[in-house]
Amino acid sequence: MSRNVQLQILRGPFAALTSLVGGIDYDTGATVSPLALGEMFFATDTNAFYLGTPGIGIGYIQVGDTTQMAEQLAQLIVIMESMRRATVTIACQDGKAREIDFDPATISEELASSQPLDF
Repeated sequence: MSRNVQLQILRGPFAALTSLVGGIDYDTGATVSPLALGEMFFATDTNAFYLGTPGIGIGYIQVGDTTQMAEQLAQLIVIMESMRRATVTIACQDGKAREIDFDPATISEELASSQPLDF
C-alpha cells in the first residue's frame, strides 16, 4: 500500500495556488491537473499551508496561516501582562495581599521547590 502513495509538497506564491486550482500552470499558462485531493501546497509569499479538495468549494482548504503570528503573540503577551498588573493592583488595595504574592517568578520558584514541573 505504501508504495502506491506519493506525497508531494508544491511551493510557490499564492497566485500559483489559485491558478493551479483553476487548472492553469502559473509559469507556462498551460492546462494542468488542478491541485489533487490531499495534495499539499505551501505559499511562500504568505507562509500559509493548503490541502487540495477538488470539486469541493474553491478547490483547497487552508490548514495554517502564520502571517503576522509573532506580532499577534506579542500583542497578546502585552494584553495579558496589563491584565495581570490590573488584577494585582485590585487584589492589593486592602493591604491583605502583597505584590510579590502574584509575581510569576516567585510563584514558579515556590512550585518548583514543592513539586517538579513536568512540561
